[in-house]
Amino acid sequence: MKNFLIIGMAAALATACGTDNQSLSTLHNTDGIYKAEAVISEVTKVEATNGGFNPQYAAIVVEGQVMIGSNRCDARGVELAVEQTVENDKIILSVHTLTPSQNLNRICTREFMPQYATFSEVVRFDTAVITDVVLKNVETQGNDVSYKAFLSNEEASETVITKVAVKSVNGGINPNYASLVVSGMVTLGSNPCVADGVKVQLTEKVVGNTLFVIALSKTPADHQNRICTMEYNPISAKVKTTVQYDRTVIKNVIIKNVNEQGNDVDALELVGGIR
Repeated sequence: MKNFLIIGMAAALATACGTDNQSLSTLHNTDGIYKAEAVISEVTKVEATNGGFNPQYAAIVVEGQVMIGSNRCDARGVELAVEQTVENDKIILSVHTLTPSQNLNRICTREFMPQYATFSEVVRFDTAVITDVVLKNVETQGNDVSYKAFLSNEEASETVITKVAVKSVNGGINPNYASLVVSGMVTLGSNPCVADGVKVQLTEKVVGNTLFVIALSKTPADHQNRICTMEYNPISAKVKTTVQYDRTVIKNVIIKNVNEQGNDVDALELVGGIR
């Protein structure tokens, strides 16, 4: 049995990063709007919240981001719809892109500067009826993941990034925009056992007129109970992101915790070099 529950609209808040998007030729056209099931490129938050007065009810907040276009021109006018449907004893949460029909005739460059939109959805359910909430197409099409997998993870924490390299790339048609490719290495753990299951990424945070690039590490909840040897055989992972910003708004781009905690470095000082 499949019952339609909710469609939640999320405003398209563009930030820079990228994964695959679905071509317009595969979309379903309704009143000039082309709808396609999207890939959730990153689940940024899954958190339990107040389910209401009835103790039998539970609720979770799900937040994430979806690529809405390969560049700003391609992404213009695209919005997100979040849908909840019931299949047997599960709620299926899926995100769709809503693309205006005029995008089919828009002439855009082939510049690859992916644009993202963010979404936030509250899922409320009767625990006597619903046993799970499943997020569709996480990171890739067909990869459906239980919300419990995200609740089991600890909060991400800032970590040190080494071998940092910064490259200036084309910021696009608007001369006010600039783009930097930031890459480096992050240690997952002191040996393979300690590093197992640890995830790292580069993220962005704007404070005033400063954009911070921050390496984050997320450790599995069972990490505290894991029994590992004291072998020192550090495991590292490469991290990379493209930072796009408006130079009339952002005056500084700072990379946090370069080589050691608290050592924040101006990204422009690293262009063309490695630190």
